[in-house]
Formats: sequence, structure tokens, C-alpha cells
Amino acid sequence: MSTDRYRPLTSRCSRVEIQSPDTSPLSITGVPIYEPLPPEGKESWLISYIDMLTLLVTLFVLLLSYQNSITGENANKEQISSTLIEGTPASVDVTTATTQSAAWQQLLKTTNTDKDNISIEENEENLSVTLKNQLVFQPGEVSIKPYAHKALNDIAHLLKKHPHPTSIAGHTDNTPIQSALYPSNWELSTARATNITRYLIEQGVPETQLRAIGYADTQPNASNKTDKGKANNRRVTITLHLAPENS
Repeated sequence: MSTDRYRPLTSRCSRVEIQSPDTSPLSITGVPIYEPLPPEGKESWLISYIDMLTLLVTLFVLLLSYQNSITGENANKEQISSTLIEGTPASVDVTTATTQSAAWQQLLKTTNTDKDNISIEENEENLSVTLKNQLVFQPGEVSIKPYAHKALNDIAHLLKKHPHPTSIAGHTDNTPIQSALYPSNWELSTARATNITRYLIEQGVPETQLRAIGYADTQPNASNKTDKGKANNRRVTITLHLAPENS
């Protein structure tokens, strides 16, 4: 047997270098090998620094605007409060009052009268102070009790400082009255409202600011079937019509 028969086979193979279409050499795994980016310029940090300064300036302007708005609101509140304090008797502490309603409530709390006989109601258009007749008048009479002068004086003081158009309305219960002076509750309620109006004018409230109205028993705020209800219906209501002052 010839030894050539068992001669190992050999082959020549040339080294093949595979290149990508862009002539960049490829790694064994086929991932492109890119050239490193050129180093950044020395001034690149300025961009971030300028952006930071811009944000800080913007934030400062916003904070300054917010502070100015808060300062303006506080100034308005202080102006309203000082106006109320200036227009209220020294015996009344309204340092925290920011509305006319608060000033009236605070003032009436300090009057030397029966608090159960005075009440205040308010809505967007009107502020009403109700005086029960047992505070102001004797039954069937129209003369004002001296006991009620303190409350009426305080009311007159506020009316002069806050000259809204004001209505003084007299109300009665449904008990009929017949006398030479007052043939019906219409005359009685009107006379009581007129006397309150005249008293306020004597205290310095401009007469053009006031008007007197008598409603008799046509506007009850309680039932006339009980004595308590009748007592609540016998009243005088002083209503401020909250239009802009001096308009």
C-alpha cells in the first residue's frame, strides 16, 4: 500500500477581510466600530451656566410679582379696616373688622341694651337691623323710650359714616287698634317709623338718606297665633341698601 494514499490533505486559504459598504472594518461579531467623537470645546460649559442663570432670573421675577400682589391685597384690607375704625365710636373695638356688617355686629354687641331685642340680617343687596318694639316703644305708643337712645345713637353714627340709602319700616301684629290718633295699624306703624327717622336726623344723619315706611301687619316674620309670635312681629327694621357710597 502506497504511503501517498494516506498523505494528509492540506489546503491553502487566503485571509479574507470583510468590509462594510462604507469601507469601515467590521468586528467579528458584526458590530460597527466607529471612530471616537472629537473632544468638546472648552466653552461648552457656558451653555449650561447661561441656562441656569435664565431659570434663576425667571424664578426671581415670578416671586417678585407674587409678593407685589400679596402686598396690594393687604394694603386694601388695611385701608378698609382703618376706614371702619375711624368711623366707629371709641367704645367699639373693630380692629379686625373688614366689612361693614362686621362693624355693625361689633357695635351692637357693645350697646347697653337688651341683645335679644336687636338682630342683624345681611344679603348681597341689603343689611337690616331689627329693633323689637319692647325695646323702643310702649304698647300702642309712638314715643321712643329713653332706654333705646344708646342703640339709636350708635346706629346714627354708622349711618353717617356709611351713607347708604336707608329705609326705616314700622311693623305691627294683627291686633286691631282704634284711637283718635291711630285709626288702624297703618297709621301706628307709619308713625313709629317716622319718629325713628326723625330721631336719626336729629343725630346728624342726612334726611335725604332716609325714608319712613309703615307696613302695618302685612309683613309678619312669625305667626300671630301666639303671644311670642306677635311680639316678634311688632318691630322696626332699619335697612341699608348696599349701593356704592355717595353714589
